[in-house]
Amino acid sequence: LVVGTLSGGSSYCSSPTSPVLYGKLSYHWTSNGSASSQQLKYWLDPDNTGATTCDILDPNNIGLITDFSASPTSVSVGGQVSFTDLSTGGYVTSRSWSFPGGTPSSSTYANPTITYNTAGTYNVTLTVNTSSDSDTKIKYGYITVMSGGGFSYDFENCTNFAVDNFSPCTTYDGDGSTTFGMQDIDFANEGYTGAYMAFNSTATMPTSGTSWAAHGGVKDGACFASTTPPNNDWFITPQINLQNNSSFSFWARPGSTTYTSEKFKVLISTTNNSIGSFSNISGGTITTTSDWKKYTYNLSAYSGQSVYLAIQCVSNDQFAFKIDDLLVETNSGVDIDGELSKQINIYPNPTYGMITVKLPESNAKICVKNILGQDLLKFTTNSEETVIDLTQQKAGIYFVEIELSEGVFTKKIIIN
Repeated sequence: LVVGTLSGGSSYCSSPTSPVLYGKLSYHWTSNGSASSQQLKYWLDPDNTGATTCDILDPNNIGLITDFSASPTSVSVGGQVSFTDLSTGGYVTSRSWSFPGGTPSSSTYANPTITYNTAGTYNVTLTVNTSSDSDTKIKYGYITVMSGGGFSYDFENCTNFAVDNFSPCTTYDGDGSTTFGMQDIDFANEGYTGAYMAFNSTATMPTSGTSWAAHGGVKDGACFASTTPPNNDWFITPQINLQNNSSFSFWARPGSTTYTSEKFKVLISTTNNSIGSFSNISGGTITTTSDWKKYTYNLSAYSGQSVYLAIQCVSNDQFAFKIDDLLVETNSGVDIDGELSKQINIYPNPTYGMITVKLPESNAKICVKNILGQDLLKFTTNSEETVIDLTQQKAGIYFVEIELSEGVFTKKIIIN
């Protein structure tokens, strides 16, 4: 309980029993002076909430919080995924995993390894129990299994503001320069020397503007302007085995609304990930638009080969080049999602909020969830075509869970 603020007296370290003077909290809230160093309100209520009380937090008793990670989150058919229980808040007496589409489909181990033999996108659920508590975590559309191969990367599993730490991807800092930071906004590793940073606009102090928001989720890869321009910074995928109908796509934009002419190249190597082994497939240097834009490159000429792909930032005295949601699609002519799933169409995707869902049957159950797994909208359809209004939702990744007579299907949508 805060009852007042120390305002004077003769007590000090070697004379702790001397008298001290405490002022009234109500006076020191705003009336003690105009500077932030003289006001409690600046420190205890910086957001002007008007709150007069605050909850007590016992850091040693925060309760059970279930969480987990997986590596990798995208595999080819027959690939294995290693899961790690990251739960905190008590001694675990039991746990239960659920792996739809996986073998085995369930586990009670702390860190199981699961094999996925069927192409598709799958949820993962972990329930953890202590002697006095239970908690469940569901990650929707968490595991992507691709027929014949492929690769995806979205930065969401990266540590906030980590520099050049994007396993299994690699980076190359060709300019070797420090980078510019942001005025009046602070974040870890600001002014770093390196190529790319895992940028989270919601974790800066204060939070960054909407132009800095990720394309999907909350994190993206940001290449800040070199203090000795131009930039020469590379983001490189691991080696990917291509089959037929292959393509490489990603989203890019400038972070700043003033410095919008970020420039980049897209390159490919069929030998190794050394910089000198890459050749340009983007037809020269590309300049970003003012908002997120998807860039797609046909890789049919490389069918049957193993390749590395790179995005090279070559901006000259701009601010920050941002990339997100990298995807390499490749298959052997097999329908990657199955015949029934192929008959489920959601468009437009990405969308600005209004989507149409076309199904192979009516009377389906639809549930729209956010990236945290929270239900936003649930209803039952009465026709094969349904319009859903999501214009009130924030930009980001969402999941549409569709229950048909022959199974449950989850589709990812992106709201711009």
